[in-house]
Amino acid sequence: MSGRSTTGGPVAGAVSLPPSALLFLDHLRVELGRSPLTIDAYQRDLRRYAAFLDRDGTDLLAARPEQLEAFRRALESEGLAASSV
Repeated sequence: MSGRSTTGGPVAGAVSLPPSALLFLDHLRVELGRSPLTIDAYQRDLRRYAAFLDRDGTDLLAARPEQLEAFRRALESEGLAASSV
């Protein structure tokens, strides 16, 4: 596996998440009682964003607003609905 999707975007799971992101996922599960499927979806989305940032050598916690906007545009260019982005 190359770490890229067939559309050229980053593949979820290609990079690890920082401890603070894992604590956030635990918070969703333990404190807020979110379902395992919801936690899995959040984790996939965070990993995908982290992989996107990793292309430029940026850590998830050091992301800038313009990088978030570029990620949103990349998701939209893949045909995702605005409600999914």
